[in-house]
Amino acid sequence: MSSFLSVKNLTKEFTSISGYKNLLLDNISFDLPAGEITSVLAPTGSGKSTLLKIITGFDKPTSGEIIPELKNVLYLPADDLIFPWLNVKENILFNNTVSEKSEYRNIISFVKLDGYEDHYPSPLSKGFIFRIALARSLLRKPDLLVIDETFSLIRPGIRTQLMELTCNASAEFGINVFFATTNITSALFLSHKIYLMQKNPGRIIEEFQIDLPYKRTHDLIKTDDYKICKLKIEKRIDELPTLANHEFSI
Repeated sequence: MSSFLSVKNLTKEFTSISGYKNLLLDNISFDLPAGEITSVLAPTGSGKSTLLKIITGFDKPTSGEIIPELKNVLYLPADDLIFPWLNVKENILFNNTVSEKSEYRNIISFVKLDGYEDHYPSPLSKGFIFRIALARSLLRKPDLLVIDETFSLIRPGIRTQLMELTCNASAEFGINVFFATTNITSALFLSHKIYLMQKNPGRIIEEFQIDLPYKRTHDLIKTDDYKICKLKIEKRIDELPTLANHEFSI
C-alpha cells in the first residue's frame, strides 16, 4: 500500500515562563498508507493530541515537516464535537456546501440518523453526537479525517458499533483516517497499522501491521486472530522499558 502522507523528523518544544524548555515530541517520523485507518497508541501525556493538531494545521512544530501539505483535513477532538444549540440537520450542514440533496440524504442514511434531523442532541448521548460529527465530516470529503480519543467517552457496546461505522465510512467514501488513543482494543479494531508511542518525550518506538480482515465487524473481537494480535501488542508494551508503568486501557 502506497503512502499518501509522510511525517518527517517532527519535533515540538515548549518554553516555560522561567525559560525551561520541555521537549514534548522528539524526531517523530512515520507514513500514513493510502486508503486505510492508521492509529497512534500512546499513554496519556505523550503529546499525541499535539501531534494530531500539528497534522491538521492547528499547531506548528518546532521543526520537521509533513509531506504533502494537505488542504482538506478535518479534526474530531475527544469532546465538543457539535454545536448543542443546532439541531441534527443544522449541525451536519454547518459550513458544508451540498451540491445535491441526494448526497445529504445518502450520508444521513449511512450514519443511521434518518428521521432525527429536527432533534437537538443531548450532551449525554455521546454516540448520537459522534454520528452527527461523522456525517458532517463525510459531507466535506476530507483528504484525511483525524480522530482524537473520541471513542473512550462512549460505553463499550455503542463504542463497537461506532468503530464499525467508522471503518465502513473509510471504505465506502474512500477517506483516510488517523486515530489517536490510549485504548488497545480501539486501536486494534480500527486500524490496519498501529504506531506505538512513548512519552517524556513523545517518540514512535514500534510499528505493528495488523493482518486482520479489511472489513471489520463486531464479531472480530471474538476471533482467535484478533486475540493473538491483542496479546502480541500487550506483550510488547510490557517488554519495552520506556513504557514501564504507563497504563493503557483495554
